[in-house]
Amino acid sequence: MTRTQGASSGSERGSRKAALQGGLLLLLPAAACALAGTPPPVSKAAAALSPTPTRSAGADPGPVIVGAIRWDAYFATPGTEAFDDPNFGVVSRATTGDMSPKKWHYRVPFFGKEVNDTAIEANGNTPEVMGQELQYAADHGIKFWSFCNYPIGCKDQHPPASACVGIQCCADNVGLSYAWNLYLNHPDRHKVKFTLLLQPGYWFHGQESGSNETWAQELQRYTTYFKMPNYQTVDIGEKGRPLVFSFGRGLNLTHLADFIAATKAAIGVSPYVVSMNGQQAPGIDAVSRYGGGSGALNGSDYETHLAQKEVADWTARAKAGTKQVPTVSAGSDDRPRSEYPMPWGPKYWGKSYVKDPTMPQLTSHVEDGLKFVAANRKSAETNMMILSAWNEYDEGHYIAPVLQKYGGAEKLQAIKKAIDGAEARRKAYWASVLGEE
Repeated sequence: MTRTQGASSGSERGSRKAALQGGLLLLLPAAACALAGTPPPVSKAAAALSPTPTRSAGADPGPVIVGAIRWDAYFATPGTEAFDDPNFGVVSRATTGDMSPKKWHYRVPFFGKEVNDTAIEANGNTPEVMGQELQYAADHGIKFWSFCNYPIGCKDQHPPASACVGIQCCADNVGLSYAWNLYLNHPDRHKVKFTLLLQPGYWFHGQESGSNETWAQELQRYTTYFKMPNYQTVDIGEKGRPLVFSFGRGLNLTHLADFIAATKAAIGVSPYVVSMNGQQAPGIDAVSRYGGGSGALNGSDYETHLAQKEVADWTARAKAGTKQVPTVSAGSDDRPRSEYPMPWGPKYWGKSYVKDPTMPQLTSHVEDGLKFVAANRKSAETNMMILSAWNEYDEGHYIAPVLQKYGGAEKLQAIKKAIDGAEARRKAYWASVLGEE
């Protein structure tokens, strides 16, 4: 298995610290003074604890809310109808096949198993597994999941191959909604909130790709989610705006207008829309990314080629006055896909990669994100960051547990260490501000 390469050098840490500090003094809390009236003076102790000790204190915004992207590909095992179905099982077959060589077994999900040195199984399509995932997330500070959005039903479950070039048809992707359905029906769903991660140009709206829903029915389903108490919302401009991410092609602005109108009609407020592909247009409130990192053939360093680049990206946005939800990526290594005959997107997979982070490196980069959000309230106005990703195992940016022999929940433990540290600093700072020294 691949494990990195010791701690980062002092110069690397210093350059990242400088990049973070470069953004700290740029922006003040968007509404803090308006909420708090005349702010209390900042004590010396509070100044020492604050990530931005020179700014005026306002209202405590609370802990940074940490979410994670979900892409759910492990829903069947060989020999079952769901796995062997030529359409329904194609994604699960591919993501099981590409991680079957022994060298990739360190990524096998905690609910999977090694069959032998050339085969694995991984079926997360049970309420029991979803319950375990909910508990893992809740125990380690993950407050919401953003589910990649796929159709929930198809007009044709077995269309001709000519209709599924690059598996871009409903029948080849509907299986990716299994976890979403499990989550929505699980009695413990309250432990972790959820959001939509729309995929315009593919599955938004789904009718264009073979979904059995009309556009009106699809919109109605989304607004039904927004009414659920476990849907993640933000209070920006209006209270209780449903948080919605978008990734893929650019949002069709007519579809976006329909979506916003349907949401306002159903719940009285507009969605807070975050584009992960850099699109900026009326109706889009902020930007983010699905993931980051620039690899090399022999593997590039996580610290310099991923963590520092993401920090620089956040800082540039803040300087430009761009609203954002910063993304913290847990890796970038999709070599299993480059070595396997993937049925989709071969042009995207290559032999270049970023080396896996050590656990101290992962903790440090999560701290980067938490400190950035706390220090840049105007740009990161939602007080949120998102991790990439919960379960992108074969793409190499996952935080969910693996088999215990390969580390179990060590990535979640590294993340929780950063979250706990940030929360301790926040509480100490605001206690000092309020004179509770």
